Amino acid sequence: MREAYSSRKEQHPDRGPLAAQFTVAFRAEHGHGPSCSQLCSGMGWNRPRTLRTFIVHRLLANEWLTDTAPAPWTPRPGKTAQAHGMFCGASPCKWA
Repeated sequence: MREAYSSRKEQHPDRGPLAAQFTVAFRAEHGHGPSCSQLCSGMGWNRPRTLRTFIVHRLLANEWLTDTAPAPWTPRPGKTAQAHGMFCGASPCKWA
């Protein structure tokens, strides 16, 4: 798993900012954040579920994303994304 993730990470160094941007756009359009499945689908991550889950967990650990578990539709920009100007207020989401 780590080998597959490392390879994907090297091929897509912008995955953190793009995932955070996706959550902002999704929330602006739908009024709530994406599920993890919607995030992975929207990002084109057509990989085994275990790898997709690992990728999302790494984005959470690196604070590109944060969530409000156990509430559904929770991924949103984390502290790292916010430091790069990506915010999602109560409504609507916006860029700083």
